[in-house]
Amino acid sequence: RRCLGESSQGVPQSSKSKKKTTAKVTFAKTTSKPMKRVPAQQPTRASVIKTFAAIFFLYVPLVAFINPHTLQRWYQARGLSCEGTCDVSNDESNADCGPVNANRIVFLRIPKTASSTLKRILLHPTEHWVSGEKKGTVGVDVGELEDLVSSISRPGAPIHSQGYSDPDPHMMEQRQLAFYTHVENAVWNPPTSGQNRTIFEGHVHHYNWTDRPITARQRKQQSPLLSNPIVKQVMPFVPQFLLALYGLDKATHFKEKRKMLIPVREITMLRSPQDRLASMYYFDRHDARTIWWREELVQQLGNATFEECLLNSTCVEVNQLRQSCSLQVETLCGIDPQSCARPMTKAALDRAKQNMKDYAQVGGIMYVGIMERMQESLQFLERLLPTYLEGMANLDLTLLPRHRQGSSPRREKSFSPQAQKVLDDICYWDNQLYEFADRLLTQRLNKCGV
Repeated sequence: RRCLGESSQGVPQSSKSKKKTTAKVTFAKTTSKPMKRVPAQQPTRASVIKTFAAIFFLYVPLVAFINPHTLQRWYQARGLSCEGTCDVSNDESNADCGPVNANRIVFLRIPKTASSTLKRILLHPTEHWVSGEKKGTVGVDVGELEDLVSSISRPGAPIHSQGYSDPDPHMMEQRQLAFYTHVENAVWNPPTSGQNRTIFEGHVHHYNWTDRPITARQRKQQSPLLSNPIVKQVMPFVPQFLLALYGLDKATHFKEKRKMLIPVREITMLRSPQDRLASMYYFDRHDARTIWWREELVQQLGNATFEECLLNSTCVEVNQLRQSCSLQVETLCGIDPQSCARPMTKAALDRAKQNMKDYAQVGGIMYVGIMERMQESLQFLERLLPTYLEGMANLDLTLLPRHRQGSSPRREKSFSPQAQKVLDDICYWDNQLYEFADRLLTQRLNKCGV
């Protein structure tokens, strides 16, 4: 045991020493005095005011000059250039034959009227012509109103859903209100560009951009803050990007009485109604949206050929072919709940014609082209808007990449007399408008020597 370093009791000496050390440490801990807590110093009123003042004077310059809105506008203002005709003075502006001084263009896209092709021409330059980026043009996609495109009726569908819509008239009104509030704000506050030329494109109705009817309807929806008299006086002096940053740029009182100082011009394209309807019918079943959406549409509306559907009154009603073949009148008529409400009537047709006749006025539709006369239509559009489309008349349309055509091997090249009779009936209003637009384009081309 002595050789092993153990005591006579059989316990190692090192263990004894460890126990003694532990006891000492434990005794020291138990006899130590507890530490006193120092009370936290309460901030004074003056220090709080100084802190908030420092944060305010640092935060406001950062938000004003170093934020995504300001940086984007600065980049666009510095980065966009222009070649050729870049400005049209008010003295040179001629709404009849061009050129027209237009800072903001709204392209009313009607489904299956070559609107995707014209959008590509307006905003995407090629090596064969001068437009798009070479003109310093900014393109803004304002989206699509679900009532103007093919959608599946589904009760309870959200207002902003894509491809589905609640058929309830109250929900349709709410959907329209929400959509045009968004479009109004986009047109009123476009991205700043060096040349201040912006094209807004989307599936939208003709709209009175000067009077802003949608904003006027939202007066009752203002928050208590925006209704405060002091806030109303201050709001006109607040920078617009700050309003947008904090969501205060929607339906404010001071905007309701403002007028659109910069004129907004509208352009659109029409197509033979029965050809447009047939293209849309097959597009919905073969190319639209997603494969799951198309399968659901076929389950609800069937997959008969277009002529078979025309000869079946139930199929015509279920697919809402009469409404679909009045879409061009509805788009050019506008959103007037009295004249332009569904179903279309002679009042809607007359309103659409009047909007086309008022092409020289700010509230009218400046240009209506014809898809079947694409080359002539583009030549005239270039003459009206050289600051956007100079050189476009020399464009070879065959060089453009082809978009989805909405055609299929099943599509008919002609229709039986019975099917043609049904087509003439359901497309009556659009046929009247198309013939009027074709005559009006011919008159303007002859008048301007195009």
